Parts: sequence; structure tokens; C-alpha cells
Amino acid sequence: MLSTVHRIRQDDILSANELSAKDKLGQALEMMAYGLDVKRQNLKRINPDASDRDVDVAFDAWLFARG
Repeated sequence: MLSTVHRIRQDDILSANELSAKDKLGQALEMMAYGLDVKRQNLKRINPDASDRDVDVAFDAWLFARG
């Protein structure tokens, strides 16, 4: 099992080395956008009666509290 994990890790490293900085940045921004979308969905899920505007306000408050 350990050797399998080691080979997977090596494959990850090789794949990462093949990507350009532009591609890595694009992936990072895509993942960030995905994470922000998930946070919005969670806010809506915990406040099902909230309007879209209410969710936007809660999201902005959450986002700015972390900045």
C-alpha cells in the first residue's frame, strides 16, 4: 500500500511540474470560485427562507470577516 501511495505522489509531482504557472493559477482560481459557490450554497441551506439578497449580504459579511 505504501508503495502505491508513493507512486501516486510521484505522479502528482510529475503532473504538477508539467503545468505552466498560467495553468496552475487558472486551476487555483477555479477551485477558489468553486469553494465560494459552495459557501453560498451552505448559507442558503442553513437559511432556507432567506432571499437571494439576504444570502448575498450574509456571504459578503462572511467574506469580509476573513479579509
